[in-house]
Amino acid sequence: MTLSGHLAYHILLGSLEILAIFSAFLIVFIILYRYFSSRRERWFEYHYQRITEELLDMLTNSDPKATENLAFRNKNYPGPLTHALLDLARRIKGPERQKLAAVFKLALEAKVRKDLRSPFLLRRLTAARLLEFFSEPPEPELVQRLLKDKPPVRLAAISALANAPSSQTIRYIFQALETDPSPNYQTYLEILFPLGEALENELRSALKRPLQPELTAFYIELAGLIPLRRLYPDLLPFISSENKEIRIRAARAISRMELPESLPVLMKLANDPAWEVQAQAVLGLGWLKNPEVIPVLSQALRSPHWHVRLNAKEALLLLGEPGIACLKKMSEQTEDRFAADMAKMGLKEYQELYEKI
Repeated sequence: MTLSGHLAYHILLGSLEILAIFSAFLIVFIILYRYFSSRRERWFEYHYQRITEELLDMLTNSDPKATENLAFRNKNYPGPLTHALLDLARRIKGPERQKLAAVFKLALEAKVRKDLRSPFLLRRLTAARLLEFFSEPPEPELVQRLLKDKPPVRLAAISALANAPSSQTIRYIFQALETDPSPNYQTYLEILFPLGEALENELRSALKRPLQPELTAFYIELAGLIPLRRLYPDLLPFISSENKEIRIRAARAISRMELPESLPVLMKLANDPAWEVQAQAVLGLGWLKNPEVIPVLSQALRSPHWHVRLNAKEALLLLGEPGIACLKKMSEQTEDRFAADMAKMGLKEYQELYEKI
């Protein structure tokens, strides 16, 4: 064998030895990793089940020291205790939730306040979720930082603020929504809707701000869903908006408020160029239960748009006897077959309901 061949042989042999050692190390590492992970999972599951049972017992225990004792015993098990508290908090409300909050304050609150500043996303998220259920919002500077965090942390922080509503916390929530680059409006609706009339002042201010049309439309919708009837004057400018979606939301919100003074406004919207706006206004006229709207509803029943005719039929049914008389008249005319068919459908629904009663 030549010198170069001998050298190549030794290099190959050395490489194989290194590969074998690395493979053996990797196999040992995987075995140890799985072993310790399995032990960790068993440890976590054992303490999670134990703490959950202790928490359930505490909720029915009249001993005033029970909460303090449980918190002291489990202070060194923050992971299992956190998950047990969160799982129970999702299912329990009322005075029992206050007992869970007491455990949180005694065992976890100090750690959670530190985790809110953690560089690790999961820790910040878990801390924000705990605040959502059990604690007052943190100081304003930290709140503003959380509201600029990743979406999961931001939404958890917003939920925590909503649990302790004040003019300041509501303002923070609105600021977060208005600076959110891609807001999930359904999630914000679920957070804001339970606050009800506490939103009135901030919503009034928001409706006067120059915002994106989608955001303005969301605020209008929210005002109608609650409904915040004192915001009726603040909605009136939007019925003439160039944006069709805003006019639709304004018509729907004003309809849901069911205010007698909205009659001329809804009659105007019933003649809007967009049939979607007409449909919302026509239904709102029915909710007012004022027989004066019958001519407008009768005309809407002749609309070329199915949804407008459908809502006109629903509105006439809401008016009771005057509306039924109008439906009978419309069902017998022959000039507009589609109006007659919709009127007959309304009469059939009325008859089925009458028979059930």
